[in-house]
Amino acid sequence: MSNTYEGVAKLGKRFFYGRVDIGSNYLEFEDVKIILHEHSGLLKYLREGKSRTEKYVAYSPDTHILINPVEPINLPKPLTDFILLEFTEPIIIAPSTTIITYSTFPIEIGVFVVDRKNTELLDVFSLVSQKYTLYGTPRSGVVCRYWRTRITTGLPEVDMLREGVVKLKIANNSEYWVTVSNLVLNTSNMIIYYDDKYVSTSAQAHIYSQTFAETSFVDEPLREGMSKSLTTRAQNRLPVIKEKFVMEWGL
Repeated sequence: MSNTYEGVAKLGKRFFYGRVDIGSNYLEFEDVKIILHEHSGLLKYLREGKSRTEKYVAYSPDTHILINPVEPINLPKPLTDFILLEFTEPIIIAPSTTIITYSTFPIEIGVFVVDRKNTELLDVFSLVSQKYTLYGTPRSGVVCRYWRTRITTGLPEVDMLREGVVKLKIANNSEYWVTVSNLVLNTSNMIIYYDDKYVSTSAQAHIYSQTFAETSFVDEPLREGMSKSLTTRAQNRLPVIKEKFVMEWGL
C-alpha cells in the first residue's frame, strides 16, 4: 500500500460478507481491494481492481458499512430484471411429478451505508464476468442475465464470492414427460441469504406443458441461521410487485 493509507488496518486476507464498522480498514476480495479511510468525519471509500470507484460519505454516529451478495443484474449497468439459468445437462420430468434439486447462480456484491433507519447503496462489484442473452423472439422476448450451470441432487460445491446455491422446486403439472433445459426467473422478488459457508436463494417452477411454465422466487433460506441480504432494488424505494414470470417460448 502507498503512504496515503498508512495506518489502515487489514481485516483479513479474504473478506466475505457482513458488517464493517466505520473506521480505517483494508479489505480484499481476491483481486478487488477496498480501502475505507476515515478522517475528520468523512469516510473515503476506494475500490480498486479491474475498475476503480472512489466516493466520500458524510456519516452519522450510528452508521456502519454492510457488504453482502445482491441480485446479479446490476453490472455492467442495470439492463434487465431477468436471469436465465441454462443447464449443462437437461432434466426430464415425468407427468404429475415434483422434484427438489439444486443449481447455482452468479453473485454480485453490494456495499451499503446503513444507519438505524435507512440504507444507501454505495457500490456494486463482482468477481464474475457478465453475459446476457435473449429469451424468446427478437420482437417480444426478454433480455436475461445468462448463467450456465448444472443441476444436482445435493448441495454443490461453490465459491461463495462467485456463486450462490439456488434450491429449485420443479413441478410438472402436465400429462406429458417434459425436458427442462433452462429456467427464466424474475429477480424483482429474489431474496438472497448468506452465512459463513453459503449464499443461497430459492425458486419454483410450475410446468403446464412441454413449452409453458411459470417461475418465481421463494423467500426461504437454505438452512437455519442465515442472514437476509439487503437488495439493490430496495434502494429505488418503490413497491415491489411480486409477479411470476411466464415462460412461453420453451423450456
